[in-house]
Amino acid sequence: MAMSLDGRIARKGERVVFSDELDKARRDEIRKSVDGIMVGINTVLIDNPKLTISERREENSTRIVIDSYGKVPDDANVLDNKAKNIVVVSMNAEPYRIEELAKKASVIVCGDDNVDVVKLMDELYKRGMKRILLEGGGHLNKSMIEANLIDEIYVAIAPVVIGDGVNLVEGTMDERKLTLAGIRQIGNIVVLKYLPKK
Repeated sequence: MAMSLDGRIARKGERVVFSDELDKARRDEIRKSVDGIMVGINTVLIDNPKLTISERREENSTRIVIDSYGKVPDDANVLDNKAKNIVVVSMNAEPYRIEELAKKASVIVCGDDNVDVVKLMDELYKRGMKRILLEGGGHLNKSMIEANLIDEIYVAIAPVVIGDGVNLVEGTMDERKLTLAGIRQIGNIVVLKYLPKK
């Protein structure tokens, strides 16, 4: 995650860029090292991210969109041909949307009302995906943390204050203890590494 000094990862309904070029280079090194990059549907709808590091398909990690109802637009960047694409929907997604999405991505149906992230991790592992970078918004971050599916947390703190916005984790949840495992300064940005306490 990249966030403001006052703990926001975005403004409500508005894209905000916190990382500078130096920090983007760090992020891209992580993207190169993983099998998949995961985001939620709100990130796609607001930011329309590419989630790539290259114009060459074979150099990019698989993009995974958590989209319970199949709302990802057909022209979204995450559905282009610059990487392998997976869209994960729940049983609530309309069959016609699943058919349309299947033209541009592998579609996984996983969960009844919403995507079941625990079952999804098992399915992705069966597909050979062992290391996934989560670049989620506040709701997906919450789901993944609550399900104890996070092994490492990197937070890049930018020297900016934006006021109201989206939190790193949205909604209430039981407290989770973390252990500080590293501090790194990259220009004006400080990157903190945390490990969940087992």
